[in-house]
Amino acid sequence: MVNTKAWFVNLSRVAQLSIVGSVLLGGLFFAAAVTSPPVDEMVTEEATEVKPEVKKEPVISYKTETEFEAMPYSKSAIDDSTIAYGETRIGVAGVDGKKMITHAITLTDGIETHRKTKSEVIRSPVEEVTLHGTYVAPAPQPSYQYTYYRNCTEARSMGAAPVYVGEPGYGVHLDRDRDGIGCE
Repeated sequence: MVNTKAWFVNLSRVAQLSIVGSVLLGGLFFAAAVTSPPVDEMVTEEATEVKPEVKKEPVISYKTETEFEAMPYSKSAIDDSTIAYGETRIGVAGVDGKKMITHAITLTDGIETHRKTKSEVIRSPVEEVTLHGTYVAPAPQPSYQYTYYRNCTEARSMGAAPVYVGEPGYGVHLDRDRDGIGCE
């Protein structure tokens, strides 16, 4: 049999400490495995009930947004024979229309999930009508006029007597003495 004491003494100091440490640690591990803690120090774990995860109902809410939008008017032009050629006038002034746009929004847990849009015309636009003149005045008539008096009584009743040569209505049948003045 091997003399363990002689063998241990012949070992270096580091080797001796390693062996002693190993034996002590091994004993501690063995003691912890074999012995149980005293009853008053025994740790008991409470059994916790595992509850199934309950799904929450989604929160659904609704909101309405309203906006207004301008509807621009259109323009048209019409020829008008009562306005002088080259002139223009506004026959009907244009007016913008207005429409209301309403959005019905559904929110699920605060997130938009549906949108329904409705548009309603509040005021229809009025078309602007521009009138372009096409009237052209007729050419002026010659300035002479033909007047005939049957006799001096008719000339006097019209306020034309005496009638001189070159005036409308003069005739030799009204000038008895042929001096150029009729109905004297």
